[in-house]
Amino acid sequence: MEWKENKLVSATIRSINGTETKVRYGDKIIDLQLKPGQVKKLEADLEE
Repeated sequence: MEWKENKLVSATIRSINGTETKVRYGDKIIDLQLKPGQVKKLEADLEE
């Protein structure tokens, strides 16, 4: 995770087993389905 002035700038999510998960920051929630070993970098708005 990268922070600036106490706010999230970006986060990198790494999947070990390839399961579905939810990511929440503030009032926004997204569903992620990653394959085993897949990496996804998200910005503070939870977009790629």
